[in-house]
Amino acid sequence: MENNGFTKAAQKLLISQSSVSAAIKSLEKQMGIMLIKRRESNYDELELTEAGRNFYYNAKSILNLKDKLFTDIEIIKRKKETTKKVTVSIVANAPIGIFALPKLIERFKKNFDQLDLKIIIETDDYSSMINLIKNKICDIGIIPFDIDVPYSRSISTFTQRISLVAKNNYPLSDISDFQKIPLIMLPNSFYTRKTIDRFFLQNNITPNIVFELNYPFAIKEIIKTEDYASILHSVIVKEEIKRGELVELIPPFELPVITYKIIINEDSVDHEYINEITNFLRSNF
Repeated sequence: MENNGFTKAAQKLLISQSSVSAAIKSLEKQMGIMLIKRRESNYDELELTEAGRNFYYNAKSILNLKDKLFTDIEIIKRKKETTKKVTVSIVANAPIGIFALPKLIERFKKNFDQLDLKIIIETDDYSSMINLIKNKICDIGIIPFDIDVPYSRSISTFTQRISLVAKNNYPLSDISDFQKIPLIMLPNSFYTRKTIDRFFLQNNITPNIVFELNYPFAIKEIIKTEDYASILHSVIVKEEIKRGELVELIPPFELPVITYKIIINEDSVDHEYINEITNFLRSNF
């Protein structure tokens, strides 16, 4: 209609006039009704039948709607590409940062496209963690409860178990059995080890520590094949226990727990997403 004829329409579409004519005839055959009144001469105006007018205006509306749909989608895509991501950094030790946080963070991020959550892991160097919070490099810290961190606000606390694990069951009827079980332990610079040492001291026990290793991963591999036991953060050995590669020895007394606190850098208190993240962590630890 805009070109008042098949010839000009064909030129605009870069196809032959016969192709345009054939397409119209095919459409009329499919509809079972004439859409265009046939002209007696080339000088007559192109005129639509009643059915043709109905088809033309509805089709034009649909095409306009399609164009608007694609335009709107393109705007949303460009907006998403240009929107700057908000970065929030969390510092934690290896047990929490490697074994607990990643799965939680992935669950949380599903609802926040523009949030880039980074986990910074410090083995057990809590002075380094304190500096990361103090120097505003990290927004959130997950650290042992009794470690003081200036320029921060404590949000909540939670406890994590430690587990006595081995390849096979060891008889454990009394706390004094720790003097017989061959143990591979983390060095006493680790917070987990300090917690265990306090437990032994309070109970006047000298444990049978065969040797020490800096890496929980290495300890796990050794005790999976050798007749040693170890006391590790429960979250570190959770999967191995589930797969039956390690056995958790359940003593007739309580092992200590490690209490952590979630803290926020004072300058990050009003940071976007901070409340959502800390509330999520608090409800999942």
